[in-house]
Amino acid sequence: MDMSMDETPSISQMALLGSYVPRRCGIGTFTKDLHDAIASNTDARTMVIAMDDRPEGYAYPPEVRFQIQANRLKDYQTAAEMLNINKVDLVCVQHEFGIYGGRAGEDVVAFLRDVRMPVLTTLHTVLDDPGREQEAAMRKLINHSDRLVVMCETAQQILQDGYDVPSGRIEVIGHGIPDMPFTDTAFYKDQFGLEGRPTMLTFGLLSPGKGLELVIKALPKIVEQHPDFTYVVLGAIHPHVYKKDGNAYLISLQRLAERLGVRDNVIFHTRYVSIEELCGYLGASDFFVTPYPNKKQIVSGALAYALGAGKSVLSTPYWYAEEMLAEDRGRLFPFGDSDALAREINALMADPAATAAMRKNAYMYCRPMVWSEVGKRYYRLGQEVLHERAEKPKPVFHSRVTAPETSELPLVNLKHLRTLTDDTAIFQHAVFDVPNRFHGYCSDDTARALVAAVLHQDVTGDNEALPLAKIYLSFLHHAFNWETGRFRNFMSYDRAWLEEEGSEDVHGRCIWGLGLAASLSSDDGVMGLSSYLFSQAIQTVDTLTAPRAWAFALVGIHAYLRRFSGDSVVRRTREQLARQLHQAFVDNASEDWPWLEDYVTYDNAKLPHALILSGQWLPDSDMLDQGLESLEWLCDQQLNEEGRVSLIGNDGWMTRDGRRARFDQQPVDAMALVEACAEAHRSTQDAKWARRAHLFLGWFLGNNDTESMLYNSGSRGCRDGLQIDGPNLNEGAESTLAWLIALLNMHQLRRESATGVSRDVKELAPVEQT
Repeated sequence: MDMSMDETPSISQMALLGSYVPRRCGIGTFTKDLHDAIASNTDARTMVIAMDDRPEGYAYPPEVRFQIQANRLKDYQTAAEMLNINKVDLVCVQHEFGIYGGRAGEDVVAFLRDVRMPVLTTLHTVLDDPGREQEAAMRKLINHSDRLVVMCETAQQILQDGYDVPSGRIEVIGHGIPDMPFTDTAFYKDQFGLEGRPTMLTFGLLSPGKGLELVIKALPKIVEQHPDFTYVVLGAIHPHVYKKDGNAYLISLQRLAERLGVRDNVIFHTRYVSIEELCGYLGASDFFVTPYPNKKQIVSGALAYALGAGKSVLSTPYWYAEEMLAEDRGRLFPFGDSDALAREINALMADPAATAAMRKNAYMYCRPMVWSEVGKRYYRLGQEVLHERAEKPKPVFHSRVTAPETSELPLVNLKHLRTLTDDTAIFQHAVFDVPNRFHGYCSDDTARALVAAVLHQDVTGDNEALPLAKIYLSFLHHAFNWETGRFRNFMSYDRAWLEEEGSEDVHGRCIWGLGLAASLSSDDGVMGLSSYLFSQAIQTVDTLTAPRAWAFALVGIHAYLRRFSGDSVVRRTREQLARQLHQAFVDNASEDWPWLEDYVTYDNAKLPHALILSGQWLPDSDMLDQGLESLEWLCDQQLNEEGRVSLIGNDGWMTRDGRRARFDQQPVDAMALVEACAEAHRSTQDAKWARRAHLFLGWFLGNNDTESMLYNSGSRGCRDGLQIDGPNLNEGAESTLAWLIALLNMHQLRRESATGVSRDVKELAPVEQT
C-alpha cells in the first residue's frame, strides 16, 4: 500500500511536561520560555503539565492545566488520561533525572506509556557512564519517545554510541536564548552602578559544586592590574540547598573574598531576578564565566545566554563549553586553575580588538538559538513526527486479531442504539457515549438507523428493534419535502428543520433505508409506509448527479425489487442509474486506476457494491466485472499482505497522483467494504470475498493501524473513527450504525456460508440478551 502524503500535518494542541515557574529551577525556566516561544510563534494551542516537588504546589500561571506530585505514580497516569481525552496532538517532555519520582526518575515512563500522542523528549542530562538504575530509566525513556532533542552534538554522539539510538531519532536544537542586541556595555552599566568598572558575571541558582570559589581565587591577580574589576554573582541560593544549609554557602564565599582582599570587588545579588533584569546585567557585563568543575556537563543555559548576548565568555572545558566556545567564540581554562583564568582575562583586556572579534563570533553563532526560532524548530519537528506517526502508526493497545476462518463474531447488541435514540430520532453525535443534544438529528443517520433496525429484525428474527424502526421511519416521513420531492437533512433538538433540502447523498441514503425496510420488514405498518415513501422519493432520482447518491439509491432499489419485482417504473430507474454509474467508471478508469473519479473519498465501496448488484440482476456481465475489478483494487489499497486493514483517511483522501491520507479513518468505510465484499461473495461464491469481509469487520476489533478497538464492549457503541493516536473516543450515530450494519451483514454471510441458504431465506443469527 502506498501511504505517501505530501501535506504537512498541523499541530492544534501541544502539551509540555516539566517543572515550571514560579518553581525556581533551570528546567522550570526553560519550560516556561519554550512554552512562550511555541505559543507566540506558531498556531499551536499550548498547555503545561507541571511537576511539583512539594505537596502544596505553586501558584502557577493559567497555561498550567495539570499538576503532578513527583512521587505520586497515579498522577502521571491521570495526566496522560487527561491529555488523551483532550485529544492533544503532541507532548514535549523536559527530562532531568531529579524532577521525576521513582528510581532515577523512572515514574515518568508511566506517563509516556499511557499517552497516545507522539512524544518529543528534551534531554537536559545525558550520561556516558550512568548507574544501573539511571541507564534502565533512560532506555525506557528512549523507547517511549518518538524523537529525542539534545542541545549539543556531544550528547547526540553519546546517545548513538552508548544507547544505540539511531541518528534519525535524535535532533540537535540549541538551548533557547533571549533576543538581545549587540551593544556596548556602557549603555547598561549606569543602571547597576557599574560605570567605568570592567565587569564579569556569573548567574544562576547558587550551590556548592558550581566552582565560584575558583573565580574568587583568580581575582587578586586580575585586580592587581585592573583595580576596578568587579565580579557580580547573580542568583538566589538553590531552594534545596537553602532548606538544608541556609546561607552557609554564601557566607563561605564572602569570607573567602575577605581573606583574599577582594571583598570590594565581588557583588553578591542573592535573589531570583526576572528575565528583564537578567538581560540588563548581561548587557552591563564585559565578561562571563562558568567555572564548573564537572567535565560531563552536557548543557548550560547560563553559558548559552551569555554567548547569545555577545559576551566575552570564559569557561572550564566541560563538554558543552568545549563545543560552544570552539572556533574563537570564547576561552577555555583548565579545571581548578585560577591562575589560568586570571591570565586569560588580563590578556583579553589587553587586546580589545581580539575581544571584540570573539564577542561577534559568539553573537552571530547563537542567532539561530533565539527563543522565537527555537519555538518554530520544535513545532516543525513535531509536524515531522506527526507525519511519521501517520506513516508508521504505533499500537495504542494490543488486541488479539484472530484468523478470519476461526474467529467468533461478537453478538448483536442494540444497547447503544437505544441510548442514542429518543422519541424523535437518533442523535447525530455523542460526547464519549453520552448523546449530544446540541447537534440534534439528521436524515442521513436516521436512514442508516432504519437499515440497522430492519436488518436486525431480518437477521435475528427478533422484534426488539421494531419500535426503533417505527421511530426512524416516522422521522423520514416528516423529513420528506412534498413540494421538492427531496428529503430535508438537519433538524435541531427543538424539532426545527434547518434546511428545505438535503444533499443528493442524503436522498440516496434515504432511498437505501426505505428500500430495505420495504423489502425486509415483517411489520405491515413499516412495510406499507416505507413502500409509499420509497415510491415518492424515487420520482426525483433522475435529477441526481452525484455517483454515491446513485449507488445508495441502487442498493435500496435492489432491496425493494426483491419484494416488488414487478414494479416496472423502479426497474427502469434501476437500469438508468446503473448505466450512468457504469459509464462514469468506463469514462475515467484506466488499468492502474480502475475508478470513476480522480480521488477516492468516503463510502467508497458502495460504488462497486451497486455495480455488482446491478450487473447480476439486469444482467450485464461488463458491469459486474467492472464492479468486481474496482472492489478488488479498492481492497488492495486498504489491505496489506498480512491482512492488516488501513482505510483511506478522510484527512486528505487518496488522489490519482499518488497522495494518500492515512487518517482519519471512518467506520462507514469499513461498513461499506464489508457489505460490498459480502455481495461479491454471493455473486461469485469465491471464498476470498468472505475472508475480506471478515478482515474489514476486524477493523472495528483491532485489525487496524494502531491495533485499537473501535467497538466498545461496555457501551456496545463504536468510536468515531481512527486517528494517529488511536480512536476518537466519542460514539456517535454514524459510527455505531456502521458497526451494527457491518456486524449484521457478517452474521448473515456467516450463516449463508455455513448452510448454503440464500439471503432471501431467513436463517437466524444469535442476539445478545439485554
